[in-house]
Amino acid sequence: MHAVRLRGTRVAYAVIDCGGASFAGETVRLMDVRHRRLGAWSESYNAAGREDVLSYGVTDLEFGPGLSLAWIADEGGTPMPVAEVRALSYAAPACAGVQLATPCKAVPVELDAGADIAPDSLAASGEWVYWMRAGAPRVWAP
Repeated sequence: MHAVRLRGTRVAYAVIDCGGASFAGETVRLMDVRHRRLGAWSESYNAAGREDVLSYGVTDLEFGPGLSLAWIADEGGTPMPVAEVRALSYAAPACAGVQLATPCKAVPVELDAGADIAPDSLAASGEWVYWMRAGAPRVWAP
């Protein structure tokens, strides 16, 4: 477990998920510590249909404005790793009223992707989430 962030009674973190002997990826998870339940989770990276991606992991994670969560994840095992900036809202209707036994699998939105995204550049302030790509700032406002 790493990239741990705390906001009020919620904690967000990344954790490795082994899908087989030659694959390792991370999921992003959100817990409500007051009620001791996993509220939402998501794959951290979209590696669907990509056999060249052998692993991926979260390099930065931040709570965004309102009930949103954003992170940067990149792939491993490739010569030119591509990073993705992804976000999700944990207030989405699919996550409302989910019980401990069935945590919500949230579907994130891809905000940006490229080999020139700085892996640890994510920040949140006010109503904005920021990151750096090719030395220039990028911004998302949910």
